[in-house]
Formats: sequence, structure tokens, C-alpha cells
Amino acid sequence: MSTIADYLDRKFDILAFKPNKANTPTSQELASDNESGLICTGVQKLAQRWTLEFLTPVGTIPYKTSRGCFFIQNIISGNIRTDVDVIAFFSSASSEVAKNLITEENTETDAADERYANASLDSFSIGNDGKLTLNVTITSQAGSARSIILPIAVAPEIG
Repeated sequence: MSTIADYLDRKFDILAFKPNKANTPTSQELASDNESGLICTGVQKLAQRWTLEFLTPVGTIPYKTSRGCFFIQNIISGNIRTDVDVIAFFSSASSEVAKNLITEENTETDAADERYANASLDSFSIGNDGKLTLNVTITSQAGSARSIILPIAVAPEIG
């Protein structure tokens, strides 16, 4: 549970990806029927920054064409076909994301728990529903970590 003190003298983001509960995939929603919008700081904010960068295809942000990574393009292109492909493309994409996040960070003003240190692919699976589910842990410069579960459609839905 957060307190007001968690947000004093800190910049915060609107929470776009709700934290997963009991190993369920991260859900994307700014507000729901049960609650209004939420905010985040700390390692949750870092995990959200990483997720947004990872899911953004390179070249899709006007005037910031180097932002994002090639992971989604590789899925759309059908380049990811085996477990080895998932690991290799994740590793490459994670390096792109790391470069982008570190470039925008300010070591003098950004809190250590909001600055990027590492992202690791803990596990993944491709389900019968045509989704690639990535289990990733994001670690901050402060040593705090956040696990996220990303379901990514790899096959078009039929029906």
C-alpha cells in the first residue's frame, strides 16, 4: 500500500499497466469501473517505462524514430519461430531498450529506484491461444526489482 510520503518530491507517471497479481498477465488500462486512474513511482515506474519502450516498434514515434525496439516487428514479420529465436530477439531488443532508457535518465535528479540496471527474461511460453507470454524481471540501480508478465499475440485471432 502506498502513502503520500511515497510521492513527495518525486515525479510520477500515470499507471498504464496494472501490476500483476498472483502471476497473472499485466493488464493495460488507465481506469476501470472500480477505480479511477492510478499513479506510480519507483521500480513500478521503471518497469512501466521498460514495458512501453519494449512494446514500441522502432520508427513509430514521430521525431523520436530511434525509440522502441525491434521485438514487435520480429513477431509481425514471423521471424520468431523457435525458443532460440525468442531468447535471441529478446536479448537484442532488451539491449536496445536499455540504451534508450539510460540515455534519457538523469543521474543527478532521478531516484535510483527509477533508473535502469537490468532486465532478465525469466521464462516464456507460447500458448494454444496464439500468445507469447514473457516473464521478465526489471531491476533498478537501487537493486529493487519488479516482475512483469507480458502476453503478446503472435498469431491472428480466428473467429
